[in-house]
Amino acid sequence: MPNKSDLQWFATLAHGCGAQLDSNQCSFEITRNGQLLRSIFSSHRSAFSITVTAPGAGPLPQAMLRWESGLDRFGKRIGVNREVQTGDELFDEHVYVESGASDEVLQKLLGAENFRKGVLLILQSGFRHVLLGPNGMEISACGNQARSVTAPRFDEILSVMGLAKAALPSFSPVE
Repeated sequence: MPNKSDLQWFATLAHGCGAQLDSNQCSFEITRNGQLLRSIFSSHRSAFSITVTAPGAGPLPQAMLRWESGLDRFGKRIGVNREVQTGDELFDEHVYVESGASDEVLQKLLGAENFRKGVLLILQSGFRHVLLGPNGMEISACGNQARSVTAPRFDEILSVMGLAKAALPSFSPVE
């Protein structure tokens, strides 16, 4: 069970976005840019995660988008790592895409400029990664990363997530 201080902090984030906490005091739902967002607070290692779902949207291919490291760049130079490139210089230089999906599927997934911009803003806000998969889109921050998020910044992140999710294409279950 989260401690009282953690719950007050999460309640401040929710209220700052104009949302009301659910009866369990650890989650809330809100709509941003036409997309349903569910924010869940967990006291396990002081982590919280935000999951974005869009009713009626098909599942997304599995992918993890995160900051590209020096080790990732080195692996690409020596041919150990291979990563699809979008043609968006800023995104390609800074975001590493981990996925078993084909290049064609990843090009479709990453094709929208609003989505790529959203991913960059989310990562710049201190979130570790953007996960995509059968349940939609999820971001998470832990410990000090989570605590550094203010209510206005959290509301901005939710808006960015809504825009990014709205920009994603639909996929059939077989893609």
